[in-house]
Amino acid sequence: MKKLLLAAIIALCPVVMLAQSSFPVYQDGKIWFRIKDDVRINASLEENPKNLPFETLPFLQSITKAHAVTKLSKPFYAAKNSSILQHTYLLEFSDYNSVQYIIDELKATNQIVYAERVPMDYSCLTPNDPSYGSQWHLATINAAGAWNYFSTGSTIKIAIVDNAIDRTHVDLATNLWVNPGEIASNGIDDDGNGYIDDINGYDVADNDNNPNPPNNSFDHGTHCAGISSARSNNNTGIASIGYSCKLVCVKATGNAASPSSVTDGYSGIVYAVAAGADVISMSWGGTGSSTTAQNIITWASQQGAVLVAAAGNNNVNTMFYPAGYVECIAVAATSSNDAKASFSNFGSWIDVSAPGNNIYSTLPGNTYGNLSGTSMACPLVAGLAGLMLSLNPLLTPTDVRNCILNNATNINAQNPSYIGQLGAGRIDANAAMLCVSQTLSLPPVANFVANVTTVTAGGSVNFTNTSLYCYSGTTYAWSFPGGTPASSTLQTPPAITYNTPGTYNVSLTVTNANGNNNHTNTSYITVTAATGCTKVNLPAPVAWTGTSYYTGASVGQDGWINGMNLYLDREKAMYFDMSAQP
Repeated sequence: MKKLLLAAIIALCPVVMLAQSSFPVYQDGKIWFRIKDDVRINASLEENPKNLPFETLPFLQSITKAHAVTKLSKPFYAAKNSSILQHTYLLEFSDYNSVQYIIDELKATNQIVYAERVPMDYSCLTPNDPSYGSQWHLATINAAGAWNYFSTGSTIKIAIVDNAIDRTHVDLATNLWVNPGEIASNGIDDDGNGYIDDINGYDVADNDNNPNPPNNSFDHGTHCAGISSARSNNNTGIASIGYSCKLVCVKATGNAASPSSVTDGYSGIVYAVAAGADVISMSWGGTGSSTTAQNIITWASQQGAVLVAAAGNNNVNTMFYPAGYVECIAVAATSSNDAKASFSNFGSWIDVSAPGNNIYSTLPGNTYGNLSGTSMACPLVAGLAGLMLSLNPLLTPTDVRNCILNNATNINAQNPSYIGQLGAGRIDANAAMLCVSQTLSLPPVANFVANVTTVTAGGSVNFTNTSLYCYSGTTYAWSFPGGTPASSTLQTPPAITYNTPGTYNVSLTVTNANGNNNHTNTSYITVTAATGCTKVNLPAPVAWTGTSYYTGASVGQDGWINGMNLYLDREKAMYFDMSAQP
């Protein structure tokens, strides 16, 4: 069972890489910190979250003067529905040796929840003999049987968060995701996701819309993309487990950085979620844990993304992140005989294993070659998750995880020294797809929740449908005694207004081709008598000072209700949720 280790791991374990043996655990000159919810923010109405003036956070004044601070930014600004990530900032500075002093001074302001160093992540790659050209891994995991359940026509999006992806590769180009909300090359963020002209993906490290490799040494992400979802059955190059899944290209390594480093992987995860990725493949990591990284992983999981991460190539059982975070499927690597690959990490925190030794896939410049590592095992599992969702797009991340793990092949006999340390076994794509196909014949399980259960007469209630196994052809029948409207056939009903005091039941019947199910909450809604008007924000609380109130995507204009214009006129507001009142 994985453990959430939120303390920084100081000991450095070597990462097996070409011509290098060890790397720092944390990045120089960078600190993540989260401010408290009630901290004063001087936010310009035209602020650039990627480069904020230091005056945005007045409490930073003494720190920026005392140290060589170069930049303040909100790296996860695109996570609009997360108050935690909207309060998380990145501070960059050039006097690297002062990192602990700056952290201590940030804590001393009493304005922050925490401050921490930014982990350094690396691709989990062990280069090997490029002349070995077979795709033994597809036969080993029974890919051909899996394709009998689903192959062509997928709309599922797999985000490859990596150092770069060659979008011009003949075996990848036709499987690229194309952003339907963006108009190419017009310099406008047409879909409002926070990224300009992100047609096939984005370079979060260099802040542009070109995730292509700057040179052929940036080959890691292209190789992973081909493993996950190279175009199959096209008389060209290789096949892939994902077959026809769509690739979201996320470049998380700057052009000037080492190709083996992944400096902006967590910003890449935020972009992948903003792009609507169903699966996120992370073939990188390090031994440094982070509260901020955990917050991002938790948030991405809550948005419904299946998170798959490489376990690392140190041949140790030390926890490796992001794979070590519980929301991720942590993937170890095996060889063609189902034995643990010599380089692969192991341990009780591993979820599953997959082929990762001498894997043949795409490389930049319309070429192909073999690479080895848990980096190769990770996108194989991600591609399988994408194929599973192609067959049933309404599976939850837990459903996907369970079908993969519960149907993996036992490899204890091949690994007597690692029993219990290679997860559930080696993936079996055919068995996993059989598991998914069986969900298509299940009747629904009706369920729902209300945003409030007690309202004043004249108030409204919003209901959220949380039913399980609601597949295509599903119908809904809501009943709201005492409410207006009194019934609905929509999956998500409109707001229901209750005008008469009393206690009321609510019921939902869900039906599909396999059966129906009813769920009734008895005496669920209590309506109290209206006794007069409620004054909102009059008078203002004593000694009240402006605070940022985050409204989220469902209330008015997205984002913060406060700001400062070009003339430094400050706008302040208070936000009250009065939806349950008349």
